[in-house]
Amino acid sequence: MAALAFLFSFHGSAGPRAAFMVWLVTLIGSIGAAIVAELSPMQHRFVFPVLALLAVVHLAVSARRLHDAGHSGRWALLTLVPFVGFVAGLVFVFLPPRRSRVWDNAGWDIAGYLGMVGLLCLGLLRLSWTPHFISGE
Repeated sequence: MAALAFLFSFHGSAGPRAAFMVWLVTLIGSIGAAIVAELSPMQHRFVFPVLALLAVVHLAVSARRLHDAGHSGRWALLTLVPFVGFVAGLVFVFLPPRRSRVWDNAGWDIAGYLGMVGLLCLGLLRLSWTPHFISGE
């Protein structure tokens, strides 16, 4: 349970080592997803929920890493942008730690959790949706 709290919580701290490990797993997962989608196009619907889960974990850890560096966690939304997110996530890993801000805003916490739930729901809905090609005139 502590591992789930670490992965999905926007509170607390995330050291550079943990942030780098999450960044690396997200990078490897994204490359693996691209390979699976290319080699077996019919299996790509199983890849998107995994990518959504990795995106949520990367977002949460990046936000905590930014909080440790004294910056706003809203910059972590850059990790959701394709290609830019990997560079931004790597930059967030190497930010020097300084605890100058205290974040205690329940409204943003609720919005963050609702956003995470929304991403997970979209990923799970992708499992049940498949494209159908109907040939004809």
